Amino acid sequence: MKRFTILILLVLLQGVATVDGQIKSGLNTVLWKIEDLGSAHTSYLLGTNHFYGEEWLKSYPKIDTLLAASDTFICESLHGTDTTALRKLQYQLLSEKRTAKELFKDNFDLVNDYFENTTGSGLIENIDNNSESRVVVLHRMFIYLLDEIGTKNKYKVAENGVPMDKVLLQSATLKNKKNIGLDAIAVVTKIYLSDKFIDGLCSYIGELVTINSQDLSVLNSSSKKSYDQIVSVLGNYNKGTFGYNFTAKPTTTAMLEKRNKIWIKKLPDLLKKSNSFVAVGALHLDSKIGIIPELQKMGFVITAVDLN
Repeated sequence: MKRFTILILLVLLQGVATVDGQIKSGLNTVLWKIEDLGSAHTSYLLGTNHFYGEEWLKSYPKIDTLLAASDTFICESLHGTDTTALRKLQYQLLSEKRTAKELFKDNFDLVNDYFENTTGSGLIENIDNNSESRVVVLHRMFIYLLDEIGTKNKYKVAENGVPMDKVLLQSATLKNKKNIGLDAIAVVTKIYLSDKFIDGLCSYIGELVTINSQDLSVLNSSSKKSYDQIVSVLGNYNKGTFGYNFTAKPTTTAMLEKRNKIWIKKLPDLLKKSNSFVAVGALHLDSKIGIIPELQKMGFVITAVDLN
C-alpha cells in the first residue's frame, strides 16, 4: 500500500525523472511544440499540475499567448464547464457508500482530530453527513493537506482550490475556442471507484496528516521521505520544470495507462486538423506509453519550449 500511495501522489501532482535524447529537448520544461510535417498545423502541449492554478499560469504569459493563437483547446475532460457531464459523473461516484471509519480504519482518529482542529469539522460531518460523493470529498481533503505544505514553502498553489486545468478551460471558453475533452467518462468513473484508488488515497491522507501535524525534525524516516518527495515534485513544477524518462516502464496505475491509451487514439487526428493547445497532467507525457513518445512514433516532431 505504501508504494501505491506514492503513485497516487505522482498521478495527482505529476512526478520527476530524467530526459531522454530521442525527443528534441535540452530543457526540463512542461511546454512542448508539436509539428505535423504532413500538414501546416502546429500545436502546443502543456503538462499541467493539478495543484497549481491561476497565479502559476500568470507567471508565464507565453501560455496565454499560445492558447489565444490556437483554434482548439484540448484537455482531459470538460467537467470544468459542462455541468451536465459533471452532474453525471458526480451521480455515478455516489455509489461509494463506505463510512468514514470504514474508509480510514486505524487512521480515523488521527485524521478526524486533525480536520476538527484545523477546519472545525471532522470526518463524520465531511463524509458520513455530506451529500457529495466520497471521492470528491477525499480529493478535496488531499488538496487541502498539500496546500498547507505548498503555502509553507511559498509555492504558487491554486487559489481557492481551482486547478490550472479548469482555469485554462475557462479561459479557452471565454476566447471562443472549440473545447474537446479526451476522457471516456465510464473509464474514469471505474478508476475513481476502485477500492485500490480510494484506499490508497485515504492512506496517503493519513500520511499527510502525520507530516503536517508534526515538526519536520521529529518525523520518522518513512514520513520524512514522503515529505521530501512532495517538496521535490511541487518545488520543481513551481519553477516550471519537469524531468522525463521516455524509456522507462509506466507506473502500474490505471489512472495513467488506460487513459493514455484512449487519448492517443484521439489526439493524432485532432492535431492534424487544427492548431491546438493541449493541456493534460504532466505525468501523462512521460514513460514509454507517454503522450510525447507515442506522438513521436507517429511522426510528429516534438520540441521543448522555454516557458519564458
